[in-house]
Amino acid sequence: MAEGDSKSLLTVSPEQLHAWAPEIIITLDADFARNADLMPELAGIPAIENGRVYLAPQAPFGFIDAPPSVNRLLGLRWLSAKFHPDLAGEGLEADLRDFYRLFYQIELSDDQVKVLLGA
Repeated sequence: MAEGDSKSLLTVSPEQLHAWAPEIIITLDADFARNADLMPELAGIPAIENGRVYLAPQAPFGFIDAPPSVNRLLGLRWLSAKFHPDLAGEGLEADLRDFYRLFYQIELSDDQVKVLLGA
């Protein structure tokens, strides 16, 4: 677990990532998620090498970060699909649609689902 002066998310150095050697990285930084595999200073980190860097959805509120909201419930579902796609990956899109219909009275289009899930 990352530790720092804040109770919020942290910025982590490449050196710290190498020391941890994570299998999965969850980020809120779209640029990092898109380009992590192109950064030579991150070469050799298992999550980077195996393409397991994921951009956490943030619309209309963060799935795993601030503000505290019902989206964190969906965040647990999303994280389970990312950590264990063989066990929890099925039905994520349907669950996402049901959640947005129930909590936001929104019928998500296929394109909206793709954007939310980073596809």
